[in-house]
Amino acid sequence: MPAISKRKSYRCLLGHELMKHVPSFSLECGDAISVTAARRYVAEHKIKAPALLLVRRTPHTVDRFYWSRKGMYGALYAEHNYFNFSCLRDLHSQLCEENVIRPEFAAALLAADVEVENYRYEFAYI
Repeated sequence: MPAISKRKSYRCLLGHELMKHVPSFSLECGDAISVTAARRYVAEHKIKAPALLLVRRTPHTVDRFYWSRKGMYGALYAEHNYFNFSCLRDLHSQLCEENVIRPEFAAALLAADVEVENYRYEFAYI
């Protein structure tokens, strides 16, 4: 029996596409908690927002965090709610102007803009 695949919304796909264009940094967690290791790495290396931090906990587990101007967030949250982050909104408009984003995401742009006006999401601050 084939596996049932979940249908992802265009908003989630567009957020995932945007995250591909954000600079990413890989680091080892060590003995610290993964979010603490990510915060220390940002402070030590003076990383400017936006950035994607890939923190390796074990050989098989990697935690992803998004560093924005307002703080550290889970990368999945940032992907799904990219319109809440000014850096990602600016990146989105820049990529649209340069025709980097694939055409099938054009409809998602309009749908996401309507959602921003209609809904207010609270940030899941880590």
